[in-house]
Amino acid sequence: MKNNRRILISPLDWGLGHASRIIPIINRYIELGDNVIIAGSGLSLELLKKQFPTLHSIEIPSFKMKYSSGNSQVWAVVKAFPRLIFYSIKEHQVLKRIVKEENIDFIVSDNRFGLFHNTTPSAYITHQLWIKLPKGWTWLEPFVAFVHRCIINRFTECWVPDYENKEKSLAGELSHPAIMPRCVKYIGAISRFSKRCTPYGHETIITDCARDFAPARLCISKLNIALAYSQNSSLLTPNSSLLTILSGAEPQRTMFEEELLTSLQDNPHENIILVQGKIEAQQKITKVGKVIVYNYMSAEELQEYILKADKIICRSGYSSIMDLYALGKLQNATLIPTPGQTEQEYLAKYISNHIK
Repeated sequence: MKNNRRILISPLDWGLGHASRIIPIINRYIELGDNVIIAGSGLSLELLKKQFPTLHSIEIPSFKMKYSSGNSQVWAVVKAFPRLIFYSIKEHQVLKRIVKEENIDFIVSDNRFGLFHNTTPSAYITHQLWIKLPKGWTWLEPFVAFVHRCIINRFTECWVPDYENKEKSLAGELSHPAIMPRCVKYIGAISRFSKRCTPYGHETIITDCARDFAPARLCISKLNIALAYSQNSSLLTPNSSLLTILSGAEPQRTMFEEELLTSLQDNPHENIILVQGKIEAQQKITKVGKVIVYNYMSAEELQEYILKADKIICRSGYSSIMDLYALGKLQNATLIPTPGQTEQEYLAKYISNHIK
């Protein structure tokens, strides 16, 4: 095996989840003595540059999804599809140049369709082997799954950040379709907060989070955080804390923040912290009513606050679920899907109903 391999790692720039979940993979390659190059765009790349300031980074143009402000994202996705194809072709052309110029030995792509190579081995990371569609469109799911398999099969391997055993699965049907791509390897739940990350051969990374599953609370109706917690007021102490973590694409991230800042003013918790999920040059801490607002936290800070929090509110994005699972805090969480995002709606229900 070649020593000091040159590894190119690139996440999708749809929210921060794709970037945050590859942090343990980057750390492990660094521990193995490999030369890691991070590539991407937007906030995802900025997050990785803050986490790994000494690593070489490269800008690769990326399609940035913009969700609708309504409760359905169907039209937004339909309009975005031609641009998604265009950017996938563009990023593939950019990749071929990078592989040649940087002498890349291995490529890790988190949900970026175009980052495969004909001669350089590559791994594609996704937990969505089966993509859920909104009601009225579910008849198209087999066709969408077929197209996705064709894309995945262009890569040398497909790494699924979940457990092969369905009873332990965090993603349920999303990661366990009836028809599988040809190159799937389940690598376990991965999280930047994981304390154990072990190489599996030279290709695969596996994270072992030795935690018991616990049911998370689910809130997918009209957002009313004060009401959601009034039912549990007997559990509160004078110094109980509530942590809210924002993520995801605009404009839904900002809409979620505005609604939370209004609802949380009447929340019975004494200490309320809201993390905006904005990657900026300097950390900013402000106060809006009784809510202390951080623009962002480092991974170390966020882990500390999650561990200390009595209650946690966040989107039901898969990376957030894996982070909470890694820290044993799923039982403290209220998961609120992005409106119209069928993957998050499914995950919120699945975690609430099946993870015991």
